[in-house]
Amino acid sequence: MAGQHVETGTTFDAHHPVTGEVAARVHQADRGTVDAAVAAARSALTGPWGRLTSTERIDLVVGVAEGVTRRFEEFVEAEVSDTGQAYTMAERVNIPRGAANFTAFAHTLREHAEQAFHLETPDGSARSTSRPGAPAASSASSRRGTPRCSS
Repeated sequence: MAGQHVETGTTFDAHHPVTGEVAARVHQADRGTVDAAVAAARSALTGPWGRLTSTERIDLVVGVAEGVTRRFEEFVEAEVSDTGQAYTMAERVNIPRGAANFTAFAHTLREHAEQAFHLETPDGSARSTSRPGAPAASSASSRRGTPRCSS
């Protein structure tokens, strides 16, 4: 949170969905921790992230895609441990799709920089505003909650 690891003092075991073995010990957030995380996220908008140019943000998104590809096996292991999916599904679909999504988002940002859309979600519903010809944001999402764009 705000670039720092946070320990809450209350933990629970996360179990591997196939074997039932403990895969991780997870810190449980209370209301105060969640409020602090939300405040940190909001302050990021006025911090370095909020001051990035479109090109710098695009470069970061491309970097995420490259990082997923570079650490492919780690992501496969995490996906299988988290979801219980078969390795072949994680290796052939889920992880490549994740990297491809970030690449597609970067290309969309690059190609439509002057027609950017803004998602407003204070009540949890995705709404979009855009200029004519801009990609529209959809509330439809993948399993991981990634917004999808369509033109």
